[in-house]
Amino acid sequence: LAYIEKKITLPAPQISVETPHQSWPAHMWEGLKYVARHPGIGPLLSLYVLTSICVRPFVELLPALAAGVFARGAEGLATLSSSIGIGAMIGGIWLAQRGETRGLTILTLIAGIVMALATLGLTITNNFYVAVGLTTIAGAFLVMSGAGTQTMVQIAVDDSMRGRVMSMFGMIFRGGSALGALIIGAISEGTGLRIPLAIGAVLAVVANCWFIYRRHAMINALESLKAKISYV
Repeated sequence: LAYIEKKITLPAPQISVETPHQSWPAHMWEGLKYVARHPGIGPLLSLYVLTSICVRPFVELLPALAAGVFARGAEGLATLSSSIGIGAMIGGIWLAQRGETRGLTILTLIAGIVMALATLGLTITNNFYVAVGLTTIAGAFLVMSGAGTQTMVQIAVDDSMRGRVMSMFGMIFRGGSALGALIIGAISEGTGLRIPLAIGAVLAVVANCWFIYRRHAMINALESLKAKISYV
């Protein structure tokens, strides 16, 4: 036993250092500064805000699409909602079986483009069955975009900022689509539903393409072995 004790080097005990108590606005402000300084998380969350407001509201606006655009009523709404669910299952299963994070940044950006294009298609077609196919595609890539964003943020965020940054992600996830539905719904009172949805989809496509052009800095900050850098 004495011989074993000499050979084994135990790690030094971890000493927790208490930080001064801060109010929640101060914590929130620190989180915002951290996200703004991070070359990967900042652009990724900014893009997720835009996507959540401009594209994801098509889910909340399905009743208006089913009744006002395709004249299908409750039965049409059920079919469109089910197609989104089926697409979401397919997208989630496919993403889960990848088993690695390499390439996930570009995949997340491409997923945002495909979801926006599928939404744009909804504003163009008058064929209900084409719309069912488009909502299935949109549901699949909606999950890929959201889960991909959350995964990359979780990997790259500094442990001391994890709670604050993920709280911001949660606020975007829960509130972004609701805010977007409110804005698009208000605009549609004067223009109809197709125009504001189409404008939002085009904005999302342009933004995702811009970040794909600048993808190398994001990939280095999110996927590299040294990605976990403190920007506090």
